[in-house]
This record gives sequence, structure tokens and C-alpha cells, in this order.
Amino acid sequence: MSEKNNKNIDVESSLIVQIINEAVQNCYGVYGFSEQASEKKGYVSPGIIIQRHPDRRLSVDVYLVLSSDIKITEVLREAQNQLTFVLNKNFPGTFKYVDVYADSLVA
Repeated sequence: MSEKNNKNIDVESSLIVQIINEAVQNCYGVYGFSEQASEKKGYVSPGIIIQRHPDRRLSVDVYLVLSSDIKITEVLREAQNQLTFVLNKNFPGTFKYVDVYADSLVA
């Protein structure tokens, strides 16, 4: 891969992270992003893992810290729907999947 391509990948990843951050901030019950996901392959930002597949599509895993006094499944579903909508709106046909996980809870 050329240096130019590597720079484009970095810019694209940082833009994706920015969009994910903005979308998740609007979700009720989300306290923040998990720090524990940093040990996994594809890590680009706290709680966000972006992986590139051979078909040039991307997959995104988002690990969240949630408030403990909410219905976890509803918050995760809302966050996943919001992220999927926003990412597909900004990058049509780019994503294979977007998964959202609850990594921990805070009181």
C-alpha cells in the first residue's frame, strides 16, 4: 500500500470515529466508551474497533459503558440503530455490519 493510501485510511477512520462519537452522545443511557476494547485488533479509539475486510467493506464494533438504571437491551438497540443509520447515510454501502456491546455499567 502506498503512503498516500495509508493517509486516506487514517483520515477515513478518524472521520468514522468522529461520526460514531456524535451519534452515541445522542443516545439516552450511554455513559461513554469502554477503555477495555483497546487490546483487540482493529482498535482505533477508546471503545471503537474498525476492521477492513478483503472486499473493502468495513465492520465496526462499539463497546459502551451504560447507566445501570436503564433497560440495557433497549439502549443497545437504539445505539445500534442510530449508528447504522448515521454511518450508512454518510458512507453508503461501506459497512458490512455495525455491532454495539455493553462492556460495563455505572450507577
